[in-house]
Amino acid sequence: MRQIHDTNLVFIHIPKTAGMAVVSAFGLEHSPTDHMMSRPQDKAFLGSQYVRFLVFRDPFARFVSAYKYSLSMLENHHGNSAREDILNHGLDKDVNAFLAHYADKPARLLKNLHFVPQWFYYVNGKPSIVLKQESLATDIEIIANLAPQHFVGLSVQNKSPDQVDANLTLTDSSKERVKDLYRTDFMLWGGSARQS
Repeated sequence: MRQIHDTNLVFIHIPKTAGMAVVSAFGLEHSPTDHMMSRPQDKAFLGSQYVRFLVFRDPFARFVSAYKYSLSMLENHHGNSAREDILNHGLDKDVNAFLAHYADKPARLLKNLHFVPQWFYYVNGKPSIVLKQESLATDIEIIANLAPQHFVGLSVQNKSPDQVDANLTLTDSSKERVKDLYRTDFMLWGGSARQS
């Protein structure tokens, strides 16, 4: 989790959901610890004095984006199970083959940082505001209005490469598999930006 400067706003950064764009919109730089939720300060951020928010993304788009990102980061594969599997099993040509590789070992995939279900961050971070990546350009105004002195504007950050030498189109059967793996994410993603 990431506190927005010295405000009571705390950003829960789900990987591959425009998190770098959100932190830079408030003049901050992304930190590898932004995805963490188990540090002592993260536990403190769960206090009622904080307004926690996160960005949810269409689970299909997030899955494909995580795969593309993994392809672009293969040189940094040590300790990353998805990247190691891509290299060791020739899974760099088709998102469907990549997904099929985990048919009998879904936990291995879902433990990888970029493929962890979004509901994990929702349940553990307890956000009071949920934005959607697909409408982030307007949704971010909800947060900007809570800390206008720190808001510098939203811009695209850390976009996965557009051109990769792989099939990125999920087949119907792969879409069903993604729905099974991320069933709760699909339920939570439904609806528009909201405050609770």
